[in-house]
Amino acid sequence: MFGAWPFDGRRSLFAEAAWQTTDYFGARGFLGVDRLDRQLVLASGVDLRGWPGDGWRITPQVRWTDSRSNVALFQFDRLEASVYVRRQFD
Repeated sequence: MFGAWPFDGRRSLFAEAAWQTTDYFGARGFLGVDRLDRQLVLASGVDLRGWPGDGWRITPQVRWTDSRSNVALFQFDRLEASVYVRRQFD
């Protein structure tokens, strides 16, 4: 699921949520264990167009991932912070 809320023509706030369930039953996976994974991802950020100048786009965001599994090797909880910097040439 994704949603965005524009403040004006150059700034907007966005958020997303994603989830996934994957089973490997009967696949003779990791050490012969029937593996079941569940993952939840939440993210939010701001899209700034035209800053610091025309043609530029900066998008800072924060993303949290919670991956659960019945095999400990595939379990993790991660928080990421990133900034995407783009330049458009006309």
